[in-house]
Amino acid sequence: RLDRLESIIGAELPLYVVEKKIPYLNEEGEYIKPEENNGYKFETLVLDMIRLMDNCCAFEVEREKEFAPIKNATGVDSLETARDLMKLNKIEL
Repeated sequence: RLDRLESIIGAELPLYVVEKKIPYLNEEGEYIKPEENNGYKFETLVLDMIRLMDNCCAFEVEREKEFAPIKNATGVDSLETARDLMKLNKIEL
């Protein structure tokens, strides 16, 4: 029901704050990759739209086969790990 999603796209959703390690350039122009959190990421979640839908069906899946989020540039939940999961499950795009 794409039409329903489009109608609620502007709805106010809860805003989540996540602390992040954000690389930056210092005064000398040097690239700094911090070891501790130094910034925030603000995000909304699609799951919060469920309450706005007329009906919704949830189901449980095996994460290793069905779920590969891309949330980070490298490491866990990155493009690389999503591609690895697709290869493991013989999925080609």
